[in-house]
Amino acid sequence: MKSILTILFALLSVSPVFANEKPPNVITLLVDDLGYRDIGCYGGPVKTPVLDGLAADGIRFTDFHSGAPVCSPSRATFLTGRNHIRAGVYSVLSEQRHKMHLLRSETTLAEVLKGEGFGTAHFGKWHLGMPVNGRNNPTPSDHGFDYWFGLVNGAHPSHKDPTNFLRNGKPVGPMKGYSCQLIVDEAIDWIDKHGTDTPFFINIWFNEPHAVIAAPDEIVSEYGALNDQAAIYNGTIDNTDRAIGRLVAKLKELGELDNTIIHYSSDNGSYRQERSGELRGKKGSHYEGGHRVPGIFYWKRKIIGGRVEKEPAGAVDLLPTICGLLGIEKPKNVFLDGSDLTPLLTGTGNFERHQPLFWMNGSTMALRMGSHTLLAPSTARLPFDNTKANRLLEQTKTALGDNIEKELGGLDLRSRMFNGRFADPEANRLRNEFRSLFYFNEALIPLMKKGRVDRVQLYDLASDISQEKDIAPENPELIAQMKKQANLIFKSVMADAPDWSAQTGTENKQGKAKQNPEKGQRVQSSSQDILKKISQRPIPRGYRGSNHQSYVDERMKKLSPKQRTRLGELWKKASTEQNEGVNKGQLFVKILDYVQSSGKQHKSDDRLTRNDTFADSNYQFPREQKAFLEKTKRYWHQWRGPEATGMSATASPPVTWSEENNIRWKVPIEGQGNASPIVWDDKIFILTAVDTKVVDPSLPPPEEQPERVFGITFPNTVFRFEVLCLNRFTGKKLWQQTATEKVPHEGTHHHADFACASPVTDGERLYCWFGSAGMYCYSLDGTLLWKRDLGQVRVGASLGEGCSPVLHHGRIIIVRDHSGQSSIEVLEAATGQTVWKHTRDEKNAWATPKIFT
Repeated sequence: MKSILTILFALLSVSPVFANEKPPNVITLLVDDLGYRDIGCYGGPVKTPVLDGLAADGIRFTDFHSGAPVCSPSRATFLTGRNHIRAGVYSVLSEQRHKMHLLRSETTLAEVLKGEGFGTAHFGKWHLGMPVNGRNNPTPSDHGFDYWFGLVNGAHPSHKDPTNFLRNGKPVGPMKGYSCQLIVDEAIDWIDKHGTDTPFFINIWFNEPHAVIAAPDEIVSEYGALNDQAAIYNGTIDNTDRAIGRLVAKLKELGELDNTIIHYSSDNGSYRQERSGELRGKKGSHYEGGHRVPGIFYWKRKIIGGRVEKEPAGAVDLLPTICGLLGIEKPKNVFLDGSDLTPLLTGTGNFERHQPLFWMNGSTMALRMGSHTLLAPSTARLPFDNTKANRLLEQTKTALGDNIEKELGGLDLRSRMFNGRFADPEANRLRNEFRSLFYFNEALIPLMKKGRVDRVQLYDLASDISQEKDIAPENPELIAQMKKQANLIFKSVMADAPDWSAQTGTENKQGKAKQNPEKGQRVQSSSQDILKKISQRPIPRGYRGSNHQSYVDERMKKLSPKQRTRLGELWKKASTEQNEGVNKGQLFVKILDYVQSSGKQHKSDDRLTRNDTFADSNYQFPREQKAFLEKTKRYWHQWRGPEATGMSATASPPVTWSEENNIRWKVPIEGQGNASPIVWDDKIFILTAVDTKVVDPSLPPPEEQPERVFGITFPNTVFRFEVLCLNRFTGKKLWQQTATEKVPHEGTHHHADFACASPVTDGERLYCWFGSAGMYCYSLDGTLLWKRDLGQVRVGASLGEGCSPVLHHGRIIIVRDHSGQSSIEVLEAATGQTVWKHTRDEKNAWATPKIFT
């Protein structure tokens, strides 16, 4: 009798659209860390006949997006149709660290369908908070699922033979098999028990291809060697497709396939950059590669099959779309960020998006309007210890030793730190410490709420899918429009977003912080910690040892009484410590600079590229640095210009010229130099190497030297290494300095010379790199400030030492690639002292570095 009443209730509850027939079942399939170019129907290398078939009989979106570029936030949006921050999930969730979880008050797709008489079940990864570590967090049961078989986070120890599955909250224990197949086993078993008399909603969140990866040998062998990480990665995707095939076969067996809505997508992009295809970025990035993913919808009865849809859409649209397809009401009194895609799927009516697609994670935001995407790298300044992160990376390299290539599995070290454990215990300990730096700090939420969209980038995806050219400078009106829209959305989200109380961990939805973000939210460092950070700061711009007293006197005049007291406290502490080898004068001015800037933390110049997996940070440039950056837009201060792209946003040079046409002036330059000239203000700086023809009798002349490749000979004459400064508007020589005179220690290609590297300037000093002939720093009026001999390298049969130096926040980066031990070396721009030096194995001598911030 009970089952009869249950069926009767279900029939009475369903939408009037299906009053005379059973409503369709709904199955949502979400994979973990799958890239845009992974599966077959998206041009990927993995054989996925089942998914290809669903796409062929359904609709495949080419511009589909996850709810976020990382895991937990994306899943919160997937279930609610709302931005994940509104739903309580700010970033990747750690049950050990965070109080945040998917709010109980959120209305999920499962709750909506359960209210319509659907049976509901969840299978696989959850990662939205669980009642572990004594926390009273909700489970899938609290979010509308009648039954669930899943994981707090990922499968352990890997996809193979997992030990940590839960069934309705109770541990299952060790299991044999692969995660994707075990999940589908459980789903098929649940369908058999549920029956087909009433509709069901099944939410399947696979673990694959997230690290730690594993797949059957017979599948992996189809893609490469059994120990090849790329082949194993492919194998996990292939295995998942086979598991989905078993589910599809079950639906077909039951006669339910044609009456089932199936949706397939990924929670974010892949951690393997190559799987983003032509897209820029990967998992964790707000560029397209971080969140553009496959998006497939199938429903034989209503969705017109065999179509490819180019309209931008995303996981945020899932809840309103399912409601639209079923003809049921969307949740009442709930603001949905997503829109109903039904007109696109069924070909009925016109689709209109009520709000632009957008993504927010950490302090980064992206907004999509038409073909344009606006990227705001920093909506709020969040502190981050870059120096420690870089140190941990270097220590991990050392710990991995000769096994590093095997352990990396084709990934860069930074990506590998976020994706899978190391075999070496020490490397794994360092990995855990490194990862802990990136976890979101809930105490910073009030700081985030104060943020806004300010500094932005703009890309037109219609003509620049790879997001290579920032077109913000030439589109001020569009920028203003999109920034206004982005700030409105930002304020709306933050108004809804809960503050996770540092004291109680309760859901505080009033939008009020319980602590002063300046005093209570940021843990105060001890004086010793502060001094350690201060010592790692670059020397302040404008300081030289020769002007120490005048520099200090001038800056001391500007200190408030409170700042003078703080300066005294820190200097007293520094003076009592035994710091052998520390330049006390430089340390004092660093402390002075720190105090005068009100103790605001500057980012280290050794910082990482921060399209990271767990949180984003924002660097606030000092005023003088902002002025410098503004000037670089107008000048050509380094190799390949303002942003090392070979382009200028402000200049309009002629596209043709000759000896007679489009030449303002010309002057003869003695010697040879492949180095590009650079421009600052009214000055042009040029490097050249002049053969003096003065013979060194101790060296063999060219005709007596052994035959070398390309006919290269070693010089036996002295060369003058010259630095010239010309007036930009007239070509008049303002000054010329001889950096050094010596015989080059080796020859170079006929098309090259001994002045290959372009100089660089910060507007105060000029840095000239002649490779093995040394580095020389001049004031812009030609006074030599310092010089360094960094030793000789053997480039051999190449085009010379052509890696130009790069300037970044008071430091100079030099790459020295050659046939011996190649290296990257960082110098203090003010003094020429080495900050750090790391070896690398690249032999190419032309790899000028590019800094990403």
